[in-house]
Formats: sequence, structure tokens, C-alpha cells
Amino acid sequence: MNKVLMSLMVAATLMFAGQAAMAAPQTFDSSMGKFSVDVPADWTAKAIADGCQLTSKDEKNSMAIQIVNAGELTNADFAERIAKAVNMQVTEKRDNGNMVVWDGTANGDKILLMVRVKDKKALSIIMGGEMRGTMGKIFDSMKME
Repeated sequence: MNKVLMSLMVAATLMFAGQAAMAAPQTFDSSMGKFSVDVPADWTAKAIADGCQLTSKDEKNSMAIQIVNAGELTNADFAERIAKAVNMQVTEKRDNGNMVVWDGTANGDKILLMVRVKDKKALSIIMGGEMRGTMGKIFDSMKME
């Protein structure tokens, strides 16, 4: 996964189960409060502005999570801003009313963008790579503090 792409990412989520061994939860800060996620034992986690970036040992899979103030933006409006910021070419858009999920590419890498805006807080997650089951397990472990 292109490290430059992941540095630009401003985040999103997932719904699949995974098999990776999980380490203890790690806590991260955002401008909208703290959150924790379980990080797989063989992944690295680092704090980024308003969230965290998780990367698999082989650097082929990564996930960026951020929680920021969305103001009056809708799910789609906020997702559009993120997609533009990371130069995402969107190939599919889904909206279930609570969250938008967009598939696409950025700089030649496949990515998935998920956005949920609620009470002016925007949760954004961007995932790149093929280990979506593991990333789904990370997402499922997320807790706001």
C-alpha cells in the first residue's frame, strides 16, 4: 500500500469478521473525544491528526480512522470532501441512511471509504488492501470513551 496515500487519508469502516489475533485495545485522541480499537498483534498503530492509522506487518493493508467535527455536512457531503482530498476515483456508492460506503481507487490502490455523520461528529474510515475481514474486526472493536 502506498505510504503517501495512507498519510493523506482522513479515514472510514467495515462489516466483515476476521481471523487475526487481536492485541489489547489502544486509545487514540480526536478533536471530538477519545476512542479505542483492538489492534491485531502483528499490525502497527500510530496516532494521526484526530485519529489513528493501522498498518499490517507487510504494509499491504491499512486502515485510517478519524473522528472530526462535521458541522452541518451530510454523510455524502463529508465523504465527497474526503474522496477529493485523497484523489479517490469512486466506482460504487452505497448509502443505507446511517452511513455511506464508497469503493474506488486512489493512486492505483483499491480503497474503501466509510463515513457516518451524527450529532455533528463525523466518523471516517479508509481501508486499503485485501484483509477486510481483519479490518472489520478492528472496526467492530471500536469504542468511544
